[in-house]
Amino acid sequence: MVCLLKYTGAALALASTAIASPTTSAHVEARKAPLIPNGKKAGSAGGRAVHLWKDHIGWWYDWTPKPSGHDEVPGVSMLWGDGHQGQFDADRLHAFQNLHSTPQYLLGPNEPDCHGTYSADLRVAQGVSLWNQYIAPKGRAGSLLGSPSMCKQKDEGWLAKFRTQKLDADWDFTAIHVYKDSMQGVQEDIDHYWNKYGKPIWVTEFACVSDQPEWKPCQDQGQINRFINDVVDLFEKNEHVMAYAYTDGGGLSPNWTPTNNDGSKLSESGRTYLNAIKKYH
Repeated sequence: MVCLLKYTGAALALASTAIASPTTSAHVEARKAPLIPNGKKAGSAGGRAVHLWKDHIGWWYDWTPKPSGHDEVPGVSMLWGDGHQGQFDADRLHAFQNLHSTPQYLLGPNEPDCHGTYSADLRVAQGVSLWNQYIAPKGRAGSLLGSPSMCKQKDEGWLAKFRTQKLDADWDFTAIHVYKDSMQGVQEDIDHYWNKYGKPIWVTEFACVSDQPEWKPCQDQGQINRFINDVVDLFEKNEHVMAYAYTDGGGLSPNWTPTNNDGSKLSESGRTYLNAIKKYH
């Protein structure tokens, strides 16, 4: 189901909580935090282009507990993993252990269901322990919590098991990754997680990728441009999507990168995203 109404101003926070389940709505209302961050769904996963998109995005994150370097746009915190995936993972865990503030939003572990450099690679029991020790207390203190975000889209081998465990706090919104090359595929991902968990959705990473039968990032600039324009329209008009973030992370084709090498100006893909979100923000 798609809602074409565009929310603005004071109505935004009310509308963003109204679609959630009664428990979630009350949970969010108690914190006085809108599910659409700063009134703008559009955001950035990674800081490469934030300074060039700053007037048209409402949030960004860099997979760390305390994003830095772009104070012009509010950063969203994340506890990436449990520290076993190398020095960056260990540093992020240490930084979280020293995070004495209560973030407005807090994202759970990144791709715990996959191996490799870009994924937290956690067993479900490890994820539960990490969640209860570090994330649930922040939720009780006032943070809005995002679920762990899966690497395997629409795969319930990890998250469904996680949800059945004894969690000291539930998540407020489901964080998902969307790597598809068609709007049908994107919509199927959104519908799956909405139908499964019934919670508002943040698309914390998206990119143009053919993921079947194997992972193959889009190479053609025309295809990438069409995908960006179409997917922004879909996210903005979908009543279940509260936030989405263009990813400048690894593993994608060079022309997906939103800026040139030194970050001084936008690439064609970065300009396409900017023009797409300017229609809404």
